[in-house]
Amino acid sequence: MNLLLMQNGFCPIIIRPRDRKRYINSIEKAQLTGEIEEYMRFMLFRLNSSYTTIFDIFDTKNEIPQDKLMTIAKFAGEVGVPVFTIRYWVKVKKLEPIMYTEAGYMMFSEEQIKKAKRMKRK
Repeated sequence: MNLLLMQNGFCPIIIRPRDRKRYINSIEKAQLTGEIEEYMRFMLFRLNSSYTTIFDIFDTKNEIPQDKLMTIAKFAGEVGVPVFTIRYWVKVKKLEPIMYTEAGYMMFSEEQIKKAKRMKRK
């Protein structure tokens, strides 16, 4: 699939290992029932995420040194909230990690602490 996309000028769709089961289930459902909506929603979501990842790779104007980034646990401790609160804020798009590691871990910067503390007060 990605070879065809790239040969036609599109970016590849990145399917993360943790999304593999959902990906395969959506393909099987489409093949067995002919209902492709779930598959299309999944692929469009992953395509959007893939473009975001690729754009982030080439966006060098906002680079933050790796030693200035912190894991979600450290970030939650600095803000004074549980880790699940940070995960929720990311899920509802109130907070965006600076980057994701190759393993899919969220990384945050010191500059984001103030914003998160303001959200905590609300």
